[in-house]
Amino acid sequence: GAAAMQRANEGMERAAELRKEKDRERMARVTMEKMREEKERSVREQAKKKQFLKQQEQFLAAQLAELGAVEVTGGGVKGGGEE
Repeated sequence: GAAAMQRANEGMERAAELRKEKDRERMARVTMEKMREEKERSVREQAKKKQFLKQQEQFLAAQLAELGAVEVTGGGVKGGGEE
């Protein structure tokens, strides 16, 4: 019976090792997933920020153009440059 006990113990140890390996693997995979999600989120945030900045830029450009048009049609010298 001692040999059987020995084999059973070895089997249980091996099973425990395998379980540990699987746990480590799962942890690694979960960590990878989290990192990938984090990266994707930051990429999305960056894209959103860029989009927002582009909109701001367009808005400001439109406002400047409007102001410029007002200045020019208002008879200001700024647009023409001749005195």
